[in-house]
Amino acid sequence: MMLKCPCPKCGQSNDYIAEQVGLTTYCNRCGHAFALRGQPGKVVWHLALATLIVVGTIAGVVNRAYRRAHRHDHDRPSITFNPYDDDNDR
Repeated sequence: MMLKCPCPKCGQSNDYIAEQVGLTTYCNRCGHAFALRGQPGKVVWHLALATLIVVGTIAGVVNRAYRRAHRHDHDRPSITFNPYDDDNDR
């Protein structure tokens, strides 16, 4: 997951991946060395959003399968057989 951390000296935003939290890096603009900070709120937000997307996708697939499985009950015309009807001889 990509995170951003501003340089404490010049404010230039630096991108880094979550696995680099705690490592020392250098600013691309001024060269100042600083430690990359974690952003637990952003991580929680990303996990919550990903969970909602997965749950929504699964719910949509299940709903579609359920509707497809029960669709034949409503779409099928009712056929009746009348043995006394002359049109049935065809």
